[in-house]
Amino acid sequence: MFREKWREDILPSIFTAITIFSILYLIRLGQNIVLTSFAASAFIVFTLPENVTAQPQNVLGGHLIGFMSAALTTILGKPAQIPALIIIAISLAISTFAMSILDLHHPPANGTTLAVALNGLSQGVIISIGVSLLLLLFFNTVYKRWFYKPIQ
Repeated sequence: MFREKWREDILPSIFTAITIFSILYLIRLGQNIVLTSFAASAFIVFTLPENVTAQPQNVLGGHLIGFMSAALTTILGKPAQIPALIIIAISLAISTFAMSILDLHHPPANGTTLAVALNGLSQGVIISIGVSLLLLLFFNTVYKRWFYKPIQ
């Protein structure tokens, strides 16, 4: 059944589409594996803008923690010849723990951890994550400043 105020969901949906389109356009599908976590982030940021997980510091911090957790375990795990499944599991554990103790909860950021752990560390992955973060935070600022009306 539809919500009674379904019209309020149109604008967040449009902003989600614009954000993901912009990311896809700029990264040209080269590193689209990271896109899944940013699509989930866009959903949270635009449909639940007052939720703690949608706050800019959580979005930025969560994705940076996710990236750094995977980068660290990937770099340290390769020379030690640790199996990929163990590296991925350790990456996710570190990411989850760090987001929790730093109070930067943003669940989709574990998708970034998984994407980096699965695909390895490359210039393309780093650029894709950076561009995606910048665009998501930019459109979030535009949405909150000029379009979002808090529920009262």
